Amino acid sequence: METESTAELLERMRDEWARLEASFARLSVEQMTVRPAEGGWAGWSVKDQLAHVALWEELALGRVEGLGDREHELFGMDEATAEAADLDTLNAAVYERNRDIPLDEVLAAFRSTHERLVAALERLPEANLARPFSPDDPMQRPLLQTVVDNTYGHYPEHTAAIQALRAG
Repeated sequence: METESTAELLERMRDEWARLEASFARLSVEQMTVRPAEGGWAGWSVKDQLAHVALWEELALGRVEGLGDREHELFGMDEATAEAADLDTLNAAVYERNRDIPLDEVLAAFRSTHERLVAALERLPEANLARPFSPDDPMQRPLLQTVVDNTYGHYPEHTAAIQALRAG
């Protein structure tokens, strides 16, 4: 992964976040909560997409703050189950945990988690972006990679999915 500064990271996050926010800015409650039968995220409403993004940002926040030993709790799983789960299984668990949460609560968590992550990154010594996000990670991936993967590298997928829901 190319090295980037905290300022560059935050700028890219800000730009993609703005696109994500714009993708649902003028939707009604009904448009935000209807679950389509088809599409790339079949059965997932806009609200479900936002709850999903918030969870993955929460995971990134935990890694920034060094709370990785409790990540499995985000998915409502015990540690062994979460470690053995593939990405689709983890995402299905996120969906099940959040699908009945009211829209206003999802939006509050979506925005609050993002604000907390940005604040944590602003406080983080820049050199820490290069350190492994977990001493237990066999690949020793840098913290920067997990932040990118769960923020501006992740938002466009959901921006596109929300735009497709709007068009569909």
